Amino acid sequence: FPVTIKFKILSVVLPETFQFFGLFLLFNYVMQAIIATKIAERFSRNKIELFSSVILMCAQPILWHRVNTHIALTSHWLILWFIYIYLSRPQKRIASWSFALFWALGTHFYFFIMGLCIFLFEEISILHKNKMQNFLKNIFVVCSISSFSMRQFGYFVIRLNDSVTKFGFELHRMDLMQ
Repeated sequence: FPVTIKFKILSVVLPETFQFFGLFLLFNYVMQAIIATKIAERFSRNKIELFSSVILMCAQPILWHRVNTHIALTSHWLILWFIYIYLSRPQKRIASWSFALFWALGTHFYFFIMGLCIFLFEEISILHKNKMQNFLKNIFVVCSISSFSMRQFGYFVIRLNDSVTKFGFELHRMDLMQ
């Protein structure tokens, strides 16, 4: 996770047995609420509707289920972030997409694929406004940044024809200190 990298940097001041999963879960739920609020505000200013929308987004059963099975998958706020970027179409759109996809790659490939699909749908939906040259440039920039990020996060450490069980990915993992 990008969060793990931050805690690894802070490890010199943190206790040796520091456990950050609780903070990570709190961060995920706070981000879920913040981005759900931003999306809901695009459709309504009614406080009751906003509150109901945020509760609905934060009380998803699948989100609660992920807490006990795979903690990285509790980052559902990333999906909301992708939807928010799609809906808001910010000025620095490509920078926003690149940063969001970078964060998703650092969290779980599952989120990256979802974000990449939403980005591609957005690019295709505005293709009639943009020139083909801009379309291809945007795709190239985002894919280049994503490929570099994948390399930095260690996605290419294991060859495709090797199985994870054969070499033990957790035993021989790559981190910032190697």
